[in-house]
Amino acid sequence: MKTMKTKNWIALTIVTAMSFGAAVAWAGEDPGTGDGTDPVIEEPTDPGTPPDTENPGKPGKPETPVQAGKPDDVGKPDKPEKPEKPERPSPAVPDEIKQMVKEALEARKAFMREQSELLKQWKAAEQDNREQIRQQLREQLEQFLEEQKQKREQLHVRLQEMRQEFKNQRDALLDAAQDQARERAGRDR
Repeated sequence: MKTMKTKNWIALTIVTAMSFGAAVAWAGEDPGTGDGTDPVIEEPTDPGTPPDTENPGKPGKPETPVQAGKPDDVGKPDKPEKPEKPERPSPAVPDEIKQMVKEALEARKAFMREQSELLKQWKAAEQDNREQIRQQLREQLEQFLEEQKQKREQLHVRLQEMRQEFKNQRDALLDAAQDQARERAGRDR
């Protein structure tokens, strides 16, 4: 049973690390080796060519190609204007709930940073130290999961309270409306 938990934990850690690397690559950042010694490759430029001030990323190349002789949509009807979407008031989310969600997201970011740092240390460590780092990874994961569970429970309790408050307000409004309707019906007779 213990080996199964260990294997599941290692698989979870690897998947998390891989998804973090994929997210960094998707964002357009080069994760490199992580040790800060990655070489920076620049495109060579011709010393006789002045640098391009319009597009400094790619010297000597215009940003958009110019097509000579192409008419600018001659003869095509203009596209109709899209009607503006009516503004709908967004549901009022209490600041308390927003703060709880924000704290949970910040805790997740901090956890991911700590895990990635420990994974870097684990990769660079000798075999003797890897078990200690693995144990730290496990402890951090367990602590993070426990904190997230507590936060979910707090959020659930608060949402239940809000639901009950809303129900009480709704019931009070319905009772008041029914009383007014009865009064009107009594006067009309």
